[in-house]
Amino acid sequence: MAQIVLDATDPDVKVDVLDVCPTPLLTCQKVLQPGQVERMKFIQRDALVFDGEGVQYDAITTDAFLTRFPENERLKVLQKWVKMLKPEGRVVTTWRIGERQGRKGYGGADDQRIFMENLEERVRHWGIPMRTFLEMQTIFGLAKEYAEKMHSYSGQTVEQIKTFMEQCFGDVRIEESGWVYDVTMRRYARIIAYDPKK
Repeated sequence: MAQIVLDATDPDVKVDVLDVCPTPLLTCQKVLQPGQVERMKFIQRDALVFDGEGVQYDAITTDAFLTRFPENERLKVLQKWVKMLKPEGRVVTTWRIGERQGRKGYGGADDQRIFMENLEERVRHWGIPMRTFLEMQTIFGLAKEYAEKMHSYSGQTVEQIKTFMEQCFGDVRIEESGWVYDVTMRRYARIIAYDPKK
C-alpha cells in the first residue's frame, strides 16, 4: 500500500504509515528505496488511539483496514479520520465483501500457515536483504503473532458498506472488484469517500 501511495504522489509529499503491527512498518523500510523511506514517517500505534498528532491529511489510504474492527470501533476509527482530514480530504480504501463475518484470525491453522507462506514468498520476491538470521526470525515471528490474533469483521454488502461510510462522508463512491486471492478467493469494495462531515 505504501508503494502505491508513493507512486501516486509528488516526490515532495510526505507519507505517514500507521500500523499497530510492526511487521508492515519494518517491511516498508526493507523493501522501499532509501529516498522513498526518507519521505515516510513510521508510526506504530493503535488506530483507535492515534489522532494525527496535529497533522491534517489530504488523504487517508488503507487496504481492508476497517474490517479489522467490530462495528462500534470501526465507527470510532472513521470519526477519527474525519477529524484528521482537511475539509477537502478523502479516504481511499477497500473492504472485503463476503464470508468470514466475525471470525478470528484467518479462520484456522491452515489459513495462518498460508498467510505465513505468502509472507515468505513476498520476502523472496522483493529480495529483502535480511542482514541477520535473528532479524528475519523477528519479522516472521511478529507476522505470525499478528496472524494468530487478527480479526476480520467483513461480510457486508456494498449497500451496507456505503450506508456505514455515509455516516461520516457526504460523497461515497464504491466499485466492486472481481475475485481476488487473499488467503481465499474474495471480492472487494473499492471505496473513495469525499466530503468529510466535520
